[in-house]
Amino acid sequence: MPLGSRRIDVTRPAEVLPDRPQPALPDGASAAQPRPLTQRLGWAVLYAGATFFAFLVLFGFSNLVWGGGYMTSFGGASAGDHIQLSYYFWLWWDAITTGSHVPWTDPFQFTATGFTTRQPFGWPLVLVSLPVQAVWGAVAAYNAVFYSSFIAAAGATYAWVRRLNLSPAAAAVAGFAFAFAPFRLAQRWHINALLAFLLPLTLYFVERALRGPERRARLAGWGAAATFVSLTASGEMHVAVYFAPVLVAYVVLRSQGVARVRLSALLLPAIAGLLGAMFCLLATYVAVHTPSYRASVGITDAAEKYAPRPMDLVRRGSPSERTAYPGAVTFGLAAIGLIAGLRRRGPKPLLIFLTVLIVGAYALALLPAGRDVGIGIYRALPLLNHIRVPGRIMVVATLAFAALAAFGVSRIRLPRVPALAIGVALASLIVLDNAAFTRNIASAPVEPNLLHGVPQGARVLDLPPFDSGHFVGSRYMVQLIHNPGPRVGGYSVFATDEAWKAQQRTKPLTEVPVDDCHWRDTARSFGFEHVSVHTALFGVHPRWPRDPVALIAALDAHPAFSRLSATRDVIVYRLDPDVLECAR
Repeated sequence: MPLGSRRIDVTRPAEVLPDRPQPALPDGASAAQPRPLTQRLGWAVLYAGATFFAFLVLFGFSNLVWGGGYMTSFGGASAGDHIQLSYYFWLWWDAITTGSHVPWTDPFQFTATGFTTRQPFGWPLVLVSLPVQAVWGAVAAYNAVFYSSFIAAAGATYAWVRRLNLSPAAAAVAGFAFAFAPFRLAQRWHINALLAFLLPLTLYFVERALRGPERRARLAGWGAAATFVSLTASGEMHVAVYFAPVLVAYVVLRSQGVARVRLSALLLPAIAGLLGAMFCLLATYVAVHTPSYRASVGITDAAEKYAPRPMDLVRRGSPSERTAYPGAVTFGLAAIGLIAGLRRRGPKPLLIFLTVLIVGAYALALLPAGRDVGIGIYRALPLLNHIRVPGRIMVVATLAFAALAAFGVSRIRLPRVPALAIGVALASLIVLDNAAFTRNIASAPVEPNLLHGVPQGARVLDLPPFDSGHFVGSRYMVQLIHNPGPRVGGYSVFATDEAWKAQQRTKPLTEVPVDDCHWRDTARSFGFEHVSVHTALFGVHPRWPRDPVALIAALDAHPAFSRLSATRDVIVYRLDPDVLECAR
């Protein structure tokens, strides 16, 4: 007998091994076989590449990290929330590298008025922006976050849906349906869209904690707590307030049938997550929202203005804050998933939950559009009465639609390769169906330092003086990144009521002829000796229809103003208040 061989007695019955306990299956299809790590990494790289390709289809090459462009829909000039977020990401960088302030305190905007503005944004997106900022600067840092948000939203949704035991093709479609949904594309550069990946990521950890391998359940529980606390710490109260009850209901639903031993092991992460989230929400509300000018004027008019109308459910061209169109392909797949799922035997709690989630989200979003009655109900609802953009609850409905679409794909009974091909085709249709929501995308050149002659740290008055909540004021944030220092104005919905009232005193300074007394009193009160006049911004809003030519001529002719530089559309003056002639 050769070495190493042994005789097999075929007359003896084969040894019967005890069956290993299998985890309970959720509402999806059959359980997927575990795959090697290299194969899973390969799928992850392929999926990220597909998301990258879809990104190129929608946005082109001009807005990539290395392209140096800015996302914008404001003519040829960069203005909007994308610049505001770039500035807030830069504030974190400035706080860490200089140690002169904490990241959530703005030591520049409105500080010349004597009041400090706080800002809650940054975490956890700065985990991407800070390394890129260190190498390529603020614009590349924002663009990196922007692109990464698509990868993260698609990947987190894919991972969550796979935990529901649906096929890779179905999960891929769900990821694309969420990442490239009309709402996310319409809100593309807002903080709520960039943070949307935290929703499916939290649900993914919940699934692993409740129904995944028992030895890793507690770790997954801590992951769910960390992601939800990160959402509440992000400062985006719209998404946090809307998602909190959804998360609680989802945990209760998916806890059915789970052993009490496992639930007891998850109690500590749940309590820690709840306390951490409550602390973050309370701190943001008390320290940032309550003292702001926006809080002092209320939300009634804004909520009614931004709430979707019934026609917005089927209209592709709705304003970004009112976008409620779910996408034709996604809606069709979701309908197939719901109808086919409910026709099968047995209860379908997850399908019913997702459907109720969609109906409830749309009802709450449409409610403030109901004039007096709708606004009255909206204002009476706890927490919601502090939400000024009710349409942003669509991020929850969008995620539910994506999950239902995955169930729809799972009903396609075909061999593996054709099913995957159909999944790719459906994902492509989702991207192309929603491409219209990026038609206003343009790439504007990055503004260099235009405040030539202004010393570092000097106090500057920017003209025209937009209200603190007007997005065009974000143009001044670009120059703050280049040349930081105290400013009289800026763009922040969190500016205090006192700062807003003080900044209103600068509006008459655009009038001609020059009022020496008002200029002298304002300059001495706020301590600025430099004035930057942005000529291209005078005609962008009905409040500033006047031509800046007369103002420029008046300042050039006045002995108190010395022109230091004129670069592109920015003219910089040095002001000597003592030269101003005032009889008072």
